[in-house]
Amino acid sequence: MKKSFIIFAAIVLMAGFSSSVMAQNSVSTQVGANIVAGPSISSVATLDFGGMIKPTTAATVIMSPAGARTTTGTITVLSTATGHAASYTLTGEGTSTYTITLPTTTVTVTNGSGASMPVSAFIASAGPYALSGGTGSFTVGATLGLAASQATGAYTGTFDVRVDY
Repeated sequence: MKKSFIIFAAIVLMAGFSSSVMAQNSVSTQVGANIVAGPSISSVATLDFGGMIKPTTAATVIMSPAGARTTTGTITVLSTATGHAASYTLTGEGTSTYTITLPTTTVTVTNGSGASMPVSAFIASAGPYALSGGTGSFTVGATLGLAASQATGAYTGTFDVRVDY
């Protein structure tokens, strides 16, 4: 019986080793990454609402991304100083798609004497926003608010535009 017990124990041990070796398997998997250059944006033209005559009532001047200027209220815009939408060029990777982030709050422009006007409702030209051969472009318009008897002068300010892949 001792001999049969040893044989039985040896068979059980061999079966245990055999099944665990047969139940194991492995595979090598590749790991990769693709590093691309981030988008680079350049301002080609500033946002310019053009020239206008001091309003007698509150008014707005709207510059579309296409460069069309319209007004509300009692304001006369000058045909000799029509202004233009802001314009940007973009460089990056191949045919990457991108998103544009514009201000969602009012930006203030001021003149030399401290008078101010609000600029709001920023809007970019229609997409899709995708690079072609590593380059792209878009334009931005907005709405300028004028108070009745707005102070005269040249008004300036800045706003931020962000581009992401």
